[in-house]
Amino acid sequence: MIGRLAAALLASLLALFLPGPAGAQSIHMDIEVRFDPQSGEVALVELLQVSGEAVATFRLPPELSLKSMKIDGPGSRLSREDGVWTLRFEGAIDHRMALVFGGVLAAPGESGGGAVSGPVSGPEGSYLPSFGGWYPDFGDDPFTYTLAIDVPEGQRAVAPGRLVGETAEEGRYRVRFEADWPAEDMTVMAGPYMIDEKPHGDIILRSYFHPEIADLSAPYLDASAGYLDRYEALIGDYPYPAFSVVSSPLPVGLGFAGIAYMGKRVLRLPFIRGRSLGHEVLHNWWGNGVFVDYEGGNWAEGLTTFMADYAYAEDAGDNGGDDLSRAMRLRWLTDFAALPAQSDAPVRAFAGRVRGASQVTGYDKAAMLFVMLRDEIGAGVFNDGIRRFWRDNRFKRADWGDLREAFEAASGRGLKPFFSQWLDRTGAPKLRIKSVKAASTDTGYRVGFTLIQEAPAYSLSVPVVVETEAGPREFRVPLDDRIERYSLDLEARPTALEIDPDARLFRRLDPGEVPLVLRHVMLAPKITLTVASDDPAMTAAAETLVDRLVEGEVEKVARFSALLFDRPLVIVGSGLKLGRALAAAELPARPESPDGKFAGRGELRVWTTRSPRGFPVIVIEAESPEALEAVTRRLPHYGAKSYLLFDAGELVTSGIWPPGANPLRVELP
Repeated sequence: MIGRLAAALLASLLALFLPGPAGAQSIHMDIEVRFDPQSGEVALVELLQVSGEAVATFRLPPELSLKSMKIDGPGSRLSREDGVWTLRFEGAIDHRMALVFGGVLAAPGESGGGAVSGPVSGPEGSYLPSFGGWYPDFGDDPFTYTLAIDVPEGQRAVAPGRLVGETAEEGRYRVRFEADWPAEDMTVMAGPYMIDEKPHGDIILRSYFHPEIADLSAPYLDASAGYLDRYEALIGDYPYPAFSVVSSPLPVGLGFAGIAYMGKRVLRLPFIRGRSLGHEVLHNWWGNGVFVDYEGGNWAEGLTTFMADYAYAEDAGDNGGDDLSRAMRLRWLTDFAALPAQSDAPVRAFAGRVRGASQVTGYDKAAMLFVMLRDEIGAGVFNDGIRRFWRDNRFKRADWGDLREAFEAASGRGLKPFFSQWLDRTGAPKLRIKSVKAASTDTGYRVGFTLIQEAPAYSLSVPVVVETEAGPREFRVPLDDRIERYSLDLEARPTALEIDPDARLFRRLDPGEVPLVLRHVMLAPKITLTVASDDPAMTAAAETLVDRLVEGEVEKVARFSALLFDRPLVIVGSGLKLGRALAAAELPARPESPDGKFAGRGELRVWTTRSPRGFPVIVIEAESPEALEAVTRRLPHYGAKSYLLFDAGELVTSGIWPPGANPLRVELP
């Protein structure tokens, strides 16, 4: 198959090459991909046209090899060193090069089970990821492309770009996409899809769903239309001619230019359509519409989290979203409190999510920056800055500095100190309150207090709520030094004063404010594991689960003394042996949740507690190795929880232990 396809396309090489625009640097790729999902074979013919000088590199995945190449004209060279191919196009002329690749790809799930492991192809789906090394990477130089995909008749294929033709004949389905806008990557998806289409103004909405979930098409297309309308109103025109939702045999949730590629097993879950889909739609503006200049930091994930996940919490919660959005802010601060100091990094250093520690920085802390910025400059001005940023940077690379300039222009004020302290410093401010006194005055009452923060000081606008007999009063006070004294005048008698009760500042919570959650152990640099069971299958299942759950080094011990216990711990077991292990660690038996549901029947319970020396502990009580195996993939997604109860692999109940007393709240006599 590969040889015939390569010969046919290379024979027409000169006819397919079109002259590039004279005098301008441009890059165009004309690529044809042919899949045989039954065998896993794939063939790629790539015709490159470069006007002017450029350099590209690629490292082919091990499944693919270079079958042939052809260079038309001078100034083009291809070389290889240490497995990396380098293409050089030299001189202010038009360059032409043809490359033919081929190989046999593993089916989804056969090479690690995840999309990030590389390209895959099988009857359930084929996927060439944008990072997969199957086409040349021109670095910071954008390109245009045409992409033709050829699959067997029972399959359908999709890629980012404008659909310019599709046919189903002679036992094959062929489709062609083109991108005449500046692009920085490509991806290809194929599978046994049923296609549904719905026009939405000038935008064509499509779903490519596996037959068993085809009934989800209409609600997903309707939801997509709603998200597009939402973000066009907030930001500006949608930058692409179409938007498609594509189901994947892989457990992924990815956004590409005009495409959301999501695991078919989770598409029926309500939160996928109600939250995750919107997150991926928004990436068409942030990340795909404005490219990330990674040298200046990845701002796109934080801004997308703020304008999607967090915004939906504001929309959906009680009291105008206050309850859910506050819970999300507290979760961010709780996760940061669980982050070991050696894993903390400046937001500007975030390039992409690797594990949970990078998410705390690049998603949570970055999103909180936008919460605080909106509070600082006002919602109207903030929205003007968002629209300006889009207008000035569409299809360009942008960094945090470009974002700052857009908000400065909208607000008419310098914001460099604000951005610098939140982007370039590790850690977070920690506040203390002291000397709180209330007194009556000729016109009412006055409450005085002192705020203290650790050095070096942040410049903060601190929310203060004073509860009075006539209701709460809200204030903002500036805190620029380590210690400041304040006086607030009130009309009614004050009964309590609290600093930042709604968690609107990114700050280091006091231990009394922090509920103990799984992430306190998951992010630890080193943990101890003990399995309270004589069953080798239970031990093996526990080790597999913990290796997936925690990010740090795992030391497995059979017995230990509570006196020597000096790091976070995971205990797995059941029955009498688990009870003995808890007693040896001087830990309490199974607790009860505030709602009483944790006492219900189930095959597996997970809860957090603290050792006598203060170290966090996760206890996993499992009835069988199979109960552990059933939750191994899912448990890492519940890092923000304190306790969970599973039965037959399904979550029955979960929750967070209530925090202790808040030291930033003072009751007034």
